[in-house]
Amino acid sequence: LIQETKATFYPGRDAGRAGYAFAAASNLFPKGSILEVTNLENNRKVKLIVNDDGFFRRQIRFGSGASLKLKSYEGPRGVGIDLNPEAARTLGMMQSGIVNVRVIRIR
Repeated sequence: LIQETKATFYPGRDAGRAGYAFAAASNLFPKGSILEVTNLENNRKVKLIVNDDGFFRRQIRFGSGASLKLKSYEGPRGVGIDLNPEAARTLGMMQSGIVNVRVIRIR
């Protein structure tokens, strides 16, 4: 599966706490997926694991009673993947904060 989307990164979080040097949260791929992410602006690549749903899978409740509905939050500005700082640094996106990427699911 190949997907083009936008990537952001979550600053200040220690990647090592999750046990992975390169990790991400995603609304496009399930936890445990191994991905190759390419920054389309400079062609830098990184392989990482999806270890979190992040803010993407949170459910928003609206309505009440019989009309209560749940809606999944898709993330800001069309963002499909949220990288840890080490992955973002490898892709060269620390200054811009948001870049267009190609994501290939390896496993």
